[in-house]
Amino acid sequence: MVTKGRTPPAETVPARGHESLLSIWEQFAEMISAVFNRRKTVSLPRPVKVEAREGYRIWLEYSDGVSGEVDLSHLVDNDAFKIWKDRECFESVYLDCGDIAWSVDAGLCHNALYMQITGKTAEELLPGVRSL
Repeated sequence: MVTKGRTPPAETVPARGHESLLSIWEQFAEMISAVFNRRKTVSLPRPVKVEAREGYRIWLEYSDGVSGEVDLSHLVDNDAFKIWKDRECFESVYLDCGDIAWSVDAGLCHNALYMQITGKTAEELLPGVRSL
């Protein structure tokens, strides 16, 4: 259950598939492009903590207090994330300039994961930005 945009750490956000993650990324790219074209400064929440959990899930906490668990198991067979098959590697997740990373070659956009945890669209995060 989500309360006031917050997800309890024990709750897992269901996997939405590669296409959905790509759609979230496209929404975010559109949002950033629109913001820079309007020359506005944007302050989106940044992750402050990340932890590996059972399976291929990670728990994130953001600077605005939002936290939640995201299931990434649908990405494990993708060539970019094949390193996760080594459990020690998956558990080595860390924050790199605000992005979620496992190595220089494997990482995820924190904004796309924030949108997935909260269920918010790019337009909800930045009113006036057209969603895809």
